[in-house]
Amino acid sequence: MDCNQKRLLFLMVLTMILVVHTFQATKSAAADEATAQSVFEQWEQGGYPDDISGVYYDQEVGMLSVMVVDPSPERIEELHSLFGNVVTINRTQSSYTYNEALSVYEEIVALANADSKIYSVGLGSTITDGVSAAESRPIIRVRVDESEFDRYSTEFTELYGDMVEVGIGTMLSQYSHDTSFRLSPSFVLAAILCIGLISVLLVVLCRRHRRHSNI
Repeated sequence: MDCNQKRLLFLMVLTMILVVHTFQATKSAAADEATAQSVFEQWEQGGYPDDISGVYYDQEVGMLSVMVVDPSPERIEELHSLFGNVVTINRTQSSYTYNEALSVYEEIVALANADSKIYSVGLGSTITDGVSAAESRPIIRVRVDESEFDRYSTEFTELYGDMVEVGIGTMLSQYSHDTSFRLSPSFVLAAILCIGLISVLLVVLCRRHRRHSNI
């Protein structure tokens, strides 16, 4: 076996290893994504755990981030085991959970039903204000008549702190979070490398075929 044949064999073996590795990574990621999607659906339908502040898309890492209030190392490990590698688990800077915010939201909705000067109540997230996922927290946005702004602003701040934001107007902000999944950068890099090596192999094979044809 000459030097060129050895190089070609090496490239073929390397390409096969990368193809197998990429396939296994894709299969594992797909399973993790399906599991995570199922967990999020259970949370949406049956209620979020009492220590979860929110689930946000973290643009810095290109993944969903589950934000936990004061988690123990065991709790973080439990969530990592539950979601696999398609979701990050982080300690939130928020002092309250989503369930606590939801409870306050329902209280204010009941108050709004009895007071026509409260125009809208929405449970949202500060991530829509451009802050990072780690800094994000649930927030209740209340829009009231201008004549009641000072009263409700003072009252809600005393009762709920920064959990409630009072403004003038009728704008409604709904609570939502992105549950879409994106390929991780490492997977994309491996796929690009694999495609590149296959292309090199094809070029080498074509050149060898032409040489033999000319002979």
